[in-house]
Amino acid sequence: EQGRLDLHPLVGAYAAERLAAQAGAPAQLAQRHAEYMAGELEGLAPHAVGDVRRLLQAVDPELANAQAAWGRALAAGRADLAARMVRTLWAWFENRGRQREGITLLEPGLALPPQGSAGRLLHVRLHHGLSMLHHRIGDNLRGLAVAETGMALAETGGDVEAAIGCLLNAGTCHYEMGAPDKARALFERALTVALERGPPQCLAWARGNLGAALTDLGRWDEAEELLRTALAGSRAVGDHYNTAVHLINLSAL
Repeated sequence: EQGRLDLHPLVGAYAAERLAAQAGAPAQLAQRHAEYMAGELEGLAPHAVGDVRRLLQAVDPELANAQAAWGRALAAGRADLAARMVRTLWAWFENRGRQREGITLLEPGLALPPQGSAGRLLHVRLHHGLSMLHHRIGDNLRGLAVAETGMALAETGGDVEAAIGCLLNAGTCHYEMGAPDKARALFERALTVALERGPPQCLAWARGNLGAALTDLGRWDEAEELLRTALAGSRAVGDHYNTAVHLINLSAL
């Protein structure tokens, strides 16, 4: 009725036993499983900046599969597969409030070398996600260090969203640690990058962060213009989460 099939544990044990008896079959099957799940998770990534409920509802019943696939991709050194999974995975852990579990699962991915296009892509996406997860648990010092490493990789990372995200996360960590000037400089830099080549959601993120920072500096007219533009941008791309954030910041203004 839920659209899923169950396998009786006794049948599963028998199938695993038969599989283990076939030379090379377990490793081949593990790779196919990781490849399949990478495709599934990659397909959910756009919902991380849209109606995140669709991402959460899809990952919830597949979490064990997703975790197994991630581990198998790392064990096989498949940065290409891990890069396809990471955006959805860190969004799930962030939005489910399970940030520490997400950090524990994802951090081993940093051991893969940031070489080749797949390795660089994995690392900039991974640094984006991990810096956010560390910030969410209040570890802004670690979040800043991770974001700054991601910023250094961003030019060759091949993911503009992750590059802008690292800039914004670094700024947010600075802000939380009492360095508003450093934060504002990073928000302005992120806005410049977003205006030049960023996806629409990133432009809204950057305007929203800078608007919030200018509010605290008393530059209210500039802040309001940025926040209203950010609100329109997030609404246009269906980003429910940041639509709410901009509304909160406008009410604070």
